[in-house]
Amino acid sequence: METQTKGIPETKLAILPMRPKEKKEPHRKKTKPRGSKGDSNA
Repeated sequence: METQTKGIPETKLAILPMRPKEKKEPHRKKTKPRGSKGDSNA
């Protein structure tokens, strides 16, 4: 049980800093191609 409790906060901490950094990188790249497609459709 101690291993799971320690793994939960560690996973959350690793996901917190990794999520915004990983989400921002693909989000920026997706916004460029998505905006182009949106403009074409619009």
